[in-house]
Amino acid sequence: AWSASSGTVAIPRAAFRAYGPRLDYLSCTVAHEIAHIQRHHVFQHSYYDSHALRQLQGQQKEQQSLAKGRDDELEADRDAADMMARAGYRGRVCLDDLVFMHKSVGDGSSTEPDSTHPGYEERIAAMKAHYEQRERRPLKPQKATPGSFVYNRDDNLLTFVPL
Repeated sequence: AWSASSGTVAIPRAAFRAYGPRLDYLSCTVAHEIAHIQRHHVFQHSYYDSHALRQLQGQQKEQQSLAKGRDDELEADRDAADMMARAGYRGRVCLDDLVFMHKSVGDGSSTEPDSTHPGYEERIAAMKAHYEQRERRPLKPQKATPGSFVYNRDDNLLTFVPL
């Protein structure tokens, strides 16, 4: 899945087939993308590249930009785990989702300087550390946001409309 600064989360149809009945894993993926939107990662990354990396050139600029993107991915992972805990999901569901996702696509790669996302071991270790911290200081579930879903068949678009 991926997200846009407009608030859109796009999920390829293949993701639904891959997840099958694992709605909790799909929920983690959606929560991860919502975290990118809430944190304004697209804007923040653009701003970082244009301002903090202004003096850098070529490969050095590209590698620092990619490193910032990998940090954003880990931040979105943590936020997704917190969202799921607040929604009442128990256990390490987003860690389980990451393991499932990496194994289902056959991606056991390590983090490289030209990687857009952290490698498997780094991402799993970061999520385990976050869950260990959360287990010491758990989050309380929150009430559901009242609203409704509207599906547009022509656009294949599902929209949540909060009240």
